[in-house]
Amino acid sequence: MRPPGELTAYSNYGSDLAAYIVEQASGMPFDKYVEQNILLPLDMNNTTFDQPLPSRLASNMSNGYVYEDNAYIAKPFEYLQVWPAGSMSSTSEDMAKFMIAHLQNGKYGNSRILQEDTAQQMHSSLFKNDPGVSGIAYGFLEMNPDKPRVIGHGGDTILFHTQLVLIPESQLGLFISCNEQASESAVNELWQVFMDYYYPLPLSSVHEPISGFEQNAGLFAGSYRPTRSAYTNFEKLASLFQEVRVSPGPNDTLITSQLFQGSKKWIEVKPLTFIPADGLPSGTGWSSAKIARSYQLSLHETESHDCL
Repeated sequence: MRPPGELTAYSNYGSDLAAYIVEQASGMPFDKYVEQNILLPLDMNNTTFDQPLPSRLASNMSNGYVYEDNAYIAKPFEYLQVWPAGSMSSTSEDMAKFMIAHLQNGKYGNSRILQEDTAQQMHSSLFKNDPGVSGIAYGFLEMNPDKPRVIGHGGDTILFHTQLVLIPESQLGLFISCNEQASESAVNELWQVFMDYYYPLPLSSVHEPISGFEQNAGLFAGSYRPTRSAYTNFEKLASLFQEVRVSPGPNDTLITSQLFQGSKKWIEVKPLTFIPADGLPSGTGWSSAKIARSYQLSLHETESHDCL
């Protein structure tokens, strides 16, 4: 959709394409290659990409639940059409082994699944839409760029919500998985509270808008959509619900508004970098500082468009 290297967009299809490349390069089905080269060396004996689950694992599989009429209703096993993206079933114990291998740069016990240099490259920030925001690595997302540096990857189906967090400098990993349709917020809040407790940071100082914003405010105005959007078929209609409108506001602020999500004011604290004008949430911990970073708004993250 655009020249390589300009912007990044999260892509399940991209992961599927990488799996296909593994098959072509190795001459093996993807699930067999992963089993032989990752799962068996790490003793991840309760992990599989198979859909449905093999009989030896099916009896231990948790149900996913939906809360309806004041009760939790168990739902059947979820099948993912975009296999293998998102279709791995595992346990917290197996994922702990996976995290240990990455924290040790590819080594687990007497086994090595990655060369040390390869693992370090996987964990490094390889691309950023803008220097002021977190970057992306190979398979991992940079969840916090420093103090401490945090990488990880979340996973969501309709019924399950999961987060894997690695803090390499502390040799620490956190894996969270919930099996209820509306539990995504609980997963996100849990790891933020964990960081808030073990890695507290002082409140960010009060920021003042930089000078010259009023002369440039018109440059930001327009309609934007995420780079992770459909462009070529009827699915692009969904972009209407993701559209973000940007307009200059009073007192050197920028206003963003999105359907069903209201509006928010921002101030420019560095060129092309904005934070909420109404300040950060109260508190003195890491979660507040994390929110400051995650709320940074960069024009390089979105794509302007006039019509679909």
